[in-house]
Formats: sequence, C-alpha cells, structure tokens
Amino acid sequence: MMDQQYAYVTGAASGCGLAISTFLVEKGVKVFLADFDEKNLRVAAEQLRSPFAVVNVADWESQVKGFKEAVSQFGRIDYVYPIAGIGENSWIPPLSSGQLPDDFAKPNLSIIEINITGLLYSIALALQQFRRQDLGKHGYRGKILCPGSIMGIYPCAGNPIYNTSKHAVTGLSSNPNPDGGVLYAFTQPTPDFSDYHSWYNTEHGPLRVALDFIEGGNRYECYYADPQIQLDPPIYLAMYELGRLSGLNERPYQALTDDRSTREDDVFRNRLTFLERRIYKNISTRGTYSGPAPVLLTVAFVIKDEHVDEFNRWYEEEHTTDVSKVPGWRRTRRFVAVEANSLRQGGQVVEYDQIPEGHSEFIAIHDFDAENGLEGSEFEYAQTRPWRQKILGLVKGRDHRRFKHIHEFKAGDYVKPE
Repeated sequence: MMDQQYAYVTGAASGCGLAISTFLVEKGVKVFLADFDEKNLRVAAEQLRSPFAVVNVADWESQVKGFKEAVSQFGRIDYVYPIAGIGENSWIPPLSSGQLPDDFAKPNLSIIEINITGLLYSIALALQQFRRQDLGKHGYRGKILCPGSIMGIYPCAGNPIYNTSKHAVTGLSSNPNPDGGVLYAFTQPTPDFSDYHSWYNTEHGPLRVALDFIEGGNRYECYYADPQIQLDPPIYLAMYELGRLSGLNERPYQALTDDRSTREDDVFRNRLTFLERRIYKNISTRGTYSGPAPVLLTVAFVIKDEHVDEFNRWYEEEHTTDVSKVPGWRRTRRFVAVEANSLRQGGQVVEYDQIPEGHSEFIAIHDFDAENGLEGSEFEYAQTRPWRQKILGLVKGRDHRRFKHIHEFKAGDYVKPE
C-alpha cells in the first residue's frame, strides 16, 4: 500500500477550493487542480506546485478530460472534492411586460448546471475510478467530500436558486444508497476462547473490508439489552457497511467461507456460543455524520405488514426527530431485514426463525457520542409520547440494545494465521 495520497479538486482557483487545496498540499497530499478560471488557476498551480487542467464542470466531456489527466498524472485518486460552484444570479430575466409581448425568455439556470449537474458529474467520475483502485493507505479505495452550506439546511431569503442547489447537496449526502445496507453479526465467544479478539481483528474482519463492496466495518460490545439477555461472557456486534447487497452473493465474498483457514474453521465449529447474522437494506438516514460512533443505540421491531405504513410514518415524522434532540446524538439510520440466520456450536447454519409470515423486521441504528443524554429527560420524553405507545401496542417484538465501539477493521491489519 502506497503512503502517498492524491486528491482532485474542482473550483480550485479561488475561495474554498483553493483553501482546501492549500490545506491538502500542506498535509503532504498531491493535488490536481481543476477550474474554469484559467488565469487564477495558473496562479494557484504555481503557488502550490500542482498539476492542473482548465475544466468546465457543467460539461461532461470537459470533466472527463480533466479527470483523466489527473489519473494519468497520479495513477490513482484518493480524495475528490467537487467544490466548483457559483452564487446567486438573476435567474428570471428582468424584462418588462412590453419587451417580449408574444414570447418568453429562458431563465438563467447556470447555478443548477454548475452546483448540481457539475457536482454529480464529479461524483460519477470518482465512483467509477474508486472501483478500479486497490485499497489505499487508510484501508479504503477513495472518498468524496461534497461542499455543503448552512443554506442547504435553513431557509435564506433572497437566494432561491443557490439555496435549491445546496439543499440538493444536503439531500444527496444524507440519502442512503438504495442498493446498500449493513451486515450485522452478533457473536458470543466461549469462555475459553482467549484468541477471540485477535482472530476477529487481524483475520476475519480485515479480509471482509478488503472487498470492493464493503465500505467499512466496526466492532462493538453490548453493555445494555432490553429485553435482558446474558451478557457474561460479553456479546459483540460486528457491523459492515455494504455498498451493494448483491456483493454478498458474489464469488469473492463466498470464497471467504469456502476457503477458511484452519483457525477460522475451528472458531465457527467450536469457539462461539452462538452467532446471529442479519442483512439489512437501507431505508432512510437523518444526520450527516459518518464513521464509527462511540456509542450505538439499536432498536429492532417486528411488526405486521398491515401496520408498516403507520410505523414508518411514526418513525420519520416524530420519533427520529425526538431522538435527534437527545444530547450527543449524531445520526439515525433505518433499515429493513432481508435475511437472518443463526450458527450454533458445531458449525451448523440454521434459519433464524424470528420473523413470522406476514411480518417485517425493521431496525434503527442511532449514533451517539460517548457522553450522551440516553439517561436524560429528552430521551425519556421520546419514550413516553402517545403515538409511540400506540405503535408499541402493534408490534410483535422489540429489541433494544446499546453498544460501545471497540475496534475499526482495516484491510492492512490482516495477519495470515500460522
């Protein structure tokens, strides 16, 4: 794995784009500068000693040409910053009723073309390039960092089209991948399994996050459960972020099971009291935080299909908003279960018959800071609302657990077992 990292920045000739480019160069990242303003772009390139290309981000062919030049120069791209954008302009032509009595003037939507279309072009290029690359220095293929604005969160009079463009960025960044989800695995090691954490952290997890469709993975220890379950020995959660669920059915992932090491085969046959495995598909996301949270609050519900619409409305219209007001809240993600199974001692995989016919299982994963208000009045208020009490009367099963973060998987941590 190479230590050198590379970035592609649009709008790099001035403003935020230049500031980000300068910051990256100071951190040792090699940056390719792209901008439509050739004069200032050349000044920035000389100042930062960086390669550059004149690019019109609203034009696909221009973006492709510039991005190809960056890949040709660097060989890979670790970060893409689609910063290029413009501010509010007079989008409706300031014409009197007598100037065009029989026709209509076309509005100026260059803000949309640059701030939205151009950004989507940059993202499309980045995603295609990342899929071609090996893992980088920090265990991922690449990252995209989109330029947000407070105007993408709150209304601001006088800038309707610019506000629209920034709301689009907020929506894009917070909208979950419809083809993605999470792989969720509970394990409880046997009391004599002293090598449990080493096996998980240096063999099992790293092999999985090295696959192109697994975007990250983390481990957590359960410290609270309702209904109560036996937490001695501890129960651990491994959660993998899936870019596409279909990757679980592809040969590279299945080979990890078919070609297990002798140590891993022994783990699954003899070293786990139980393993419960679930696959969840994305439904919605509230909040823009990313990365492993210090604390997870997970709540799973099994509910009759006839009540699903009201259940979802309650969660989206009331409950997530209530939870977001709890101190320390970072993000809430919701998923629906698409598969569940269980492995017991002896290595036998059996169907985990928890979801009755005519029912669906949903889970909400709430990210919190280590210091949080889960024992405070705001959380208590969210638990006592009348609509919630009605929903609880409709559900067949509910499982509430809390976890503390203990490890983030890195592909580079893999150690071949002896």
